[in-house]
Amino acid sequence: MSYKFFAAFLLAGGFFGGASAQLVTLDCYFNNEWHKDNNGDSVRYHYTWEDKANSGFSKLGDVFTRQGFTLNELTVAPTSENLRLSSVYIIVDPDTKAESPNPNYVSPADVEALRNWVKAGGILVLMGNDKGNAEFGHFNTLAGAFGIHFNEDCVNHVIGKDHEPGKITLPGGDSIFKTPLLLYMKDVSSLGLQSPARPAILHGDTVIAATSRYGKGVVFAVGDPWIYNEYIDNHNLSPGFQNTEGAEAWVAWIKSQVPGVNDPADKARPGAHHLQKLWETDTVVMTPESVLPDLSKGILYVSEIGRGDASAFDGNGGVAKIGTDGRIIDLHWVTGLNSPKGLGRYKNTLYAADLTDVAVIDIPSGKVVRTIPVEGAGMLNDITVDDNGIVYVSDTRTAKVHRIGPDGTVTTWLTGMTGANGLKAIGKDLYVLSGTRFLKVGPDRKQTQVALLDHGGDGLEPLTGGDFLATAWNGYVYYVYADGRVELLLDTHLLKRNTADIGYDPQHRIVFVPSFWGWTVAAYRLD
Repeated sequence: MSYKFFAAFLLAGGFFGGASAQLVTLDCYFNNEWHKDNNGDSVRYHYTWEDKANSGFSKLGDVFTRQGFTLNELTVAPTSENLRLSSVYIIVDPDTKAESPNPNYVSPADVEALRNWVKAGGILVLMGNDKGNAEFGHFNTLAGAFGIHFNEDCVNHVIGKDHEPGKITLPGGDSIFKTPLLLYMKDVSSLGLQSPARPAILHGDTVIAATSRYGKGVVFAVGDPWIYNEYIDNHNLSPGFQNTEGAEAWVAWIKSQVPGVNDPADKARPGAHHLQKLWETDTVVMTPESVLPDLSKGILYVSEIGRGDASAFDGNGGVAKIGTDGRIIDLHWVTGLNSPKGLGRYKNTLYAADLTDVAVIDIPSGKVVRTIPVEGAGMLNDITVDDNGIVYVSDTRTAKVHRIGPDGTVTTWLTGMTGANGLKAIGKDLYVLSGTRFLKVGPDRKQTQVALLDHGGDGLEPLTGGDFLATAWNGYVYYVYADGRVELLLDTHLLKRNTADIGYDPQHRIVFVPSFWGWTVAAYRLD
């Protein structure tokens, strides 16, 4: 189906009266190779949907269609208009002069058009090739716009049918390839990366594939067209390779990145403010509950409940350190806690709410120096510390908020706080999320309702002008205005990705969201 026909068809209400189908568009402009078929006719071939020979992408097209995509090809230079209906745009193996007598090179106008398209939510896939088999100079001007460089080398060189040098072993457990896989990639260009690009496939220390988040979209780059017909299944491979399973996982991940498919921020109620995803860790943070930034050091302290029951006294919880850019620093910085939730900091001391005790952690050493038991506690949850070092900790199960003085003395400061969770001390006031109620409590303990949420509150962070960010654990992030209006920013509840106790960088307006059962921490820019 040509782009022009597809656009007219869709706008006329195609696909059974307008049901949305994601359009994956394959470039046939930068890769524009032709040969004679058996009838002597000139036909386009080499990494095209219609090419069913070993050189084609027809089997990859089948993977996309099985997952609900509609296939499309673009035979002219990309523009914002001709990509308007495309969710995914794939450029593979741009032509050299040896492959096409008049190759179409990537131009500055093409780079600008694709930057804007990705920024608006497009998914751009860049597939290179090994040295001598693809054009690199102009192609790298596009890849470089997203922090990626094809190194024009040859990794995993294979001679004949000795497939052993082409093995790529994936351990699984990341956001793209969730289970271990054995892939085959031969004669691959390695990648060099700069921020915001991050490795997606590593072969030893060599980057084979990468992702780069840009605006609302994402770029995936790989140094080889690894899932063309010859190697997508095992008809030309030794037993044991799993390129088909890898292709299915990869396409499923691409689909999950398309705004409006699994982009919870795009499904939130429209309003004046929005969240734009910047990055997300791999699924390695063991049940993260709270994120507490130390912006002067570029560190996020993240409480990890660990595996198993979130209320268990099992000793497998702790605190991780992650960079504010999403890099993992130390997933086991503090160990031996039970099921830590809220975190608070005063100078060089970190406090963690650990079920019935508050763990006191010396930040320079990363050691628990003491624990403060809270008599009668059911499940201590959030922690905040005021300017004088007074610690407040909520107890969700007993509906109380406790106060811990500098000498470690514990007193019950508030009662009747049903579902008590998120806390934030600001000046002389304490802000409390109590079920769906968002309360301001003065030093005289007088309560004033700030707002009413749709769901029971969890995390709480102040903004300017009396506004706040608030979360509900089952998967919602809200913008709360000082006048009590509530705007939904993020909705992940259908994905079963809980949004717990967030952190916030006010200078750059970045929100750090722990996904709890999702085992990730993500960063969003607040617009």
